[in-house]
Order: sequence, then C-alpha cells, then structure tokens
Amino acid sequence: VAATSVGLDSHAYWAAWTHPLYSIPPGHVDAFLYAPVVAEILWPLGHLPADLFIGLWAAAMLAVFAWLLRPLPPVWYLVGLLLCVPEVLEGNINALLALMVVVGFRYPAAWALALLTKVSTGVGLLWFVVRGQWRAWLVAVALAAALAAASYLWWSDPWQAWVALLVSGSGG
Repeated sequence: VAATSVGLDSHAYWAAWTHPLYSIPPGHVDAFLYAPVVAEILWPLGHLPADLFIGLWAAAMLAVFAWLLRPLPPVWYLVGLLLCVPEVLEGNINALLALMVVVGFRYPAAWALALLTKVSTGVGLLWFVVRGQWRAWLVAVALAAALAAASYLWWSDPWQAWVALLVSGSGG
C-alpha cells in the first residue's frame, strides 16, 4: 500500500481491535502506535464498517482543518483547505493535534492528546513550564495520567506493550 493511500492511518485506528494491539510492527499497514486508551475511546467506532469509519474520520479531519483555517481571507482559506486534502485523505491525527495546540492554550487539558498519541508533541507543554503556568501544565498531565490510570486498571497488558514499543524506539 502506498504511503498516500486513502485512509491508510484511519484504517489502522479502525482495525485496532481486529488483532492484538501492537502485534503489527511500526511502519506496516494497520500498525497501531498510540496509547491503549486511544484504542478504547475508538472502540465503539470500530464496529462501523471500515469504509464508513474512514469516511467519517476524513469528514471530521476536514471539519477541523476548515475551522482552524476560518480566520483566513477566502482565497487563502481555499488554498489552505486544498493543501490539507492529502492529510485528510491519509487519515492521520495531525488535524486533531493542530486543534489541540490552538484550543490547548485556553483549555490546557487538550494537551493530554499529545501525551497519549504522538508523545514527542508533548514537548509543547514546555510552553506552560517556561511561562511558569504550572496549573495549566498540571491540568494536561493530570488528565493524561488519569485516563492512562483508568485504562491501565481496566486493561493492563497493552500498556506494557505500548511502553515497550516506546522504549524500543522502533519505527521512528
């Protein structure tokens, strides 16, 4: 499957429950790389037909980009939206991460998404540390920790596998 295939990443989110989490190595089709709590949150949507899930996911990502680009003048809005189409079609969570950054300055809890998905994006939390906004930093970290703890209590085995995946550094 080519890296630009429609729904490449969103299919992995849909398929997370069709095989043991983390049984597919990074870099392979349908590899799930996020914290187990993300798979748990997506579990109800995983019961939809794959094509419907991928379509709904793409529509949601397009809506996020449309909202983020709304301050632009109409011509630049359209250009920006067109530039987002490949990202929307691939189905990655980058639109959600962009939304997290924008919303996260007002509602720091949004930064929990970074800590539970693309962990390295959590470096953005240093913004609050540098500015001495410890409460904002704590809100994000506490929410991520609470979600992780609840998930771990319910289903601990995948958490050990996810941590092993992160520590191994396989797949970049």
